[in-house]
Parts: sequence; C-alpha cells; structure tokens
Amino acid sequence: MTETGAIVLSAAVGLLGVASTVLGFVAKATKLTHLEIFLISLMRRDRMRTGEIVVSVAVGILGVASAVLGIIAEATKLTPNDIEVSRTQCVHPANPAFELALCALLLLLVAQIIHTAAGGCCGCCRPRTGASQPKRVGGIVASVLSWIAALSAGALYLQGTVLNAPLTHNVFADGCYYLKGGVFTRAAVLSLVASAFGILSYFLLTRTQAQAPAPAATPTTAAAIRAEPKPGGP
Repeated sequence: MTETGAIVLSAAVGLLGVASTVLGFVAKATKLTHLEIFLISLMRRDRMRTGEIVVSVAVGILGVASAVLGIIAEATKLTPNDIEVSRTQCVHPANPAFELALCALLLLLVAQIIHTAAGGCCGCCRPRTGASQPKRVGGIVASVLSWIAALSAGALYLQGTVLNAPLTHNVFADGCYYLKGGVFTRAAVLSLVASAFGILSYFLLTRTQAQAPAPAATPTTAAAIRAEPKPGGP
C-alpha cells in the first residue's frame, strides 16, 4: 500500500471511530430524552424531539469529520522540499492533502445543506407561528453566521486543493507556488464554527412557542348559562 493510501485509510478508520463514539453517546442521550418525555410530556411540550437529535448529530458529525480531514490535510500538504523544480517546470507530485481537502469541503457542504433545509431555509420556509420572534431572529442570525464561516472555510479548502493538485506548471508563465502553513487548520476551525452555528440556528428556528392559555368563555356560552332556568322556578 502506498503512503497516500495508508494515510487516507487511517483517516477513514479514525473518522469511523469518532462517529461510533459520538453515536454511542447519542444513543444514551436519546434513551434519557425519551424517558423524560414519557414522564413529563403531560406538563411540558417543548422537549427535544427525536428528529432534532438526528439532525444535530448528523450536522455535528459531518462538521467534526470535515475538521479532522482538514487537520490531516495540513499535516500532509506539499512542502517546498516536495516540489520538484527544474529550469522551466514546477512539478507538484500527488499527495493526500488534495483528496482530503476535497472530502472535507464536501462534508461541510452536506452539513450546511442539512441544517439549512431542516431549519426551513433560514426560517423563510417555516410558518412564523413556529417560533417566537426573538428566537426566529436569533436563528436567522446564527444561520447567516454559519454560512459566512462555511464559505470562508470553503475558500480556504479550495485554495489548498489548488496548490496541492498534482500538476506541472511552467515556471516562467505560472510561477511555482506552495501552500503556506495554517490554511487547512483555519479551515478546520471554521468548519467547527459553521456546524455549531448551524445547530444553534436549527434549534432556535424549531423551538415551539409556549402553549397559549385556554380561551375565555364566549358570550354565547355565558348567555346560555344565565338563561338556564333555576330549579323550582316558573
């Protein structure tokens, strides 16, 4: 097995281990949540639903996976010593950072699509009665911040993929460039920030209002009560 294949395989195994651990904790949390809902569902109706847990876990795992791939890409990116420079050519050899950055970008995009669709497209496709006005505004702001962080991370991932692509450049026409340190690391951090804001936005946009008080007796009902004859009356 080549060094690139070994690194990619190790990254995949590590991600599966992280996902398995997270899902184990989520399974326990889900059982507790269902128990709480069963015990006090008659008193409170704003408990976390199973669908919210699934969406949050999916977005969280995808965000963490994107960040992990970004960190691995940072450790395996091309260095000046890896680039072969001749009189007229600059050769970028194949390296795992190129594939890892593309996978990280794809995972981040899927996470953004999931929480945006589940939250009703930043609240635009969800009825206004579904959440209170402060929560709705907060959810929209969190969604916008999530997309800003995601787009920034995506730009860094794209920059990294371009400068780590296995290509041959003409030194005089295109120059010979390499990716400086910290680009993939910043992208990984922004991926986590984007996922965190995305989950927060989803919660704020899906929290239901408190149950409204029972309506007062209508005039018709009150009049019927007053018009009811008394026992023993005419």
